[in-house]
Amino acid sequence: MIVLLDTSFLVSALKFKIDIYDEIARVVPERHELATLDNVITELEKLTARKEKNAALAMQLVTHKKVSIYKGKRIQCDDALVEFAKEKGALICTQDKELKQKAKSQKIRVITIKNKSHLGED
Repeated sequence: MIVLLDTSFLVSALKFKIDIYDEIARVVPERHELATLDNVITELEKLTARKEKNAALAMQLVTHKKVSIYKGKRIQCDDALVEFAKEKGALICTQDKELKQKAKSQKIRVITIKNKSHLGED
């Protein structure tokens, strides 16, 4: 199973010092692949250029820690994540309220940060 990481999730996980590798393994015990889309990388680059807190660290996490980067459709990032998840049977990790709603309306599983300390399925 592909576990898609979005921008808000990556930045928030770092902010709250959550080990996403251990936590995702706990929530998704079946074999999985951590991944994101190039659309998310573009968002992280923009946030890094604006010196947003944790954006550069999130970029390092993705590029240096066995997170696959897939090519997303050239549409709004949230829509690209939902389309990809729908096509590949992936689930999405996000803190974004609108993205959660879009994903759930398409019957896509969503993982979020709960109580600033652990992950859970939403």
